[in-house]
Amino acid sequence: MRKAINLAVILNNKILLVKKKKIWILPGGKPNKNETDIQCLERELLEELPEAEFNIRNFYKSFIGITPHKGDKLRAEVYFGSLNNGPGEPAREICNVKFIKNFEEYLLSDITNKIVMELKKDGYL
Repeated sequence: MRKAINLAVILNNKILLVKKKKIWILPGGKPNKNETDIQCLERELLEELPEAEFNIRNFYKSFIGITPHKGDKLRAEVYFGSLNNGPGEPAREICNVKFIKNFEEYLLSDITNKIVMELKKDGYL
């Protein structure tokens, strides 16, 4: 099973999501060999949102779901974080970025939907 490291940035009951192709997901990505979760997040955030200044805080939870593009199983390790400025313009394979509250209006990946539902259940959203 592949692994991804993602960051949940919540502000005013909205969560920061990025759009990859037609699917909305949490920022982050897959770690390189011998890369820690934090190193992976720092690298991925810089690649996807190079203008943004993030603070990575504590680990939240692990989630297992189906990836939107390959259709295989993925384990996502989700960390909480904050943003010191606006997210800026997206880069690389990311075509949009925004804080979202009305999740039913967006096409979320399977695993992103699970994360959002758990964040709601736990009172974060």
